[in-house]
Amino acid sequence: MTKEKAKRTLTYYQQMQHPLWQKKRLRVMEFHEFKCQECEAEEEQLHVHHPMYKRGAMIWDYTISELMCLCEACHKETHKKDEVVKKAATHLRNEDKHEVAGFINMMVALRQHQKEQEFLNDDYEDDPDFYYGIKPLDMQTVVDVETFEHAMGIARHFKNVTESDIIDYAESDRRCPKWTVLVHDLLRIDKIDCGRSRMYQIQRDLEK
Repeated sequence: MTKEKAKRTLTYYQQMQHPLWQKKRLRVMEFHEFKCQECEAEEEQLHVHHPMYKRGAMIWDYTISELMCLCEACHKETHKKDEVVKKAATHLRNEDKHEVAGFINMMVALRQHQKEQEFLNDDYEDDPDFYYGIKPLDMQTVVDVETFEHAMGIARHFKNVTESDIIDYAESDRRCPKWTVLVHDLLRIDKIDCGRSRMYQIQRDLEK
């Protein structure tokens, strides 16, 4: 049996003891400066949480952005809240699930966008080498648009942007792959009381 196949036979507990997980766990904690992402506690025992598991993946087969650094109390509370969300979504129709997913994806993207702006306003000026060499232009949060219902959920965060606007923008914006939009641009567009007829003019203005 090869080493790779042998690793795939490890139990969850054995994976937690594996050096690859210990290294990934440390990297996640270092990335978040040994603070809980929920309550920002610095003097509590920290856990690395998997918000979701991918079929067939080992517990270290995740990027830093796919994992969370939480204190013990917040880790327990996160699992409780996850069950609440799962229970609430139990009887949703498939199209409703897409809309809910879009709303959640946009909520997360807006939070990430806010963190990026705080970083650019504070840390980048003080220490340009901080954050593993990330430059301002690399920190433009995007949100994927998978279906029309998904766009409906995303649009619920905005006053002046509809799901049709989002899809038109995703299809025509040359800076992003199809069905991906820049959160920064959606926020700028939302400040303008516009309809679909003005979307392309706004896009041209944003590209200048």
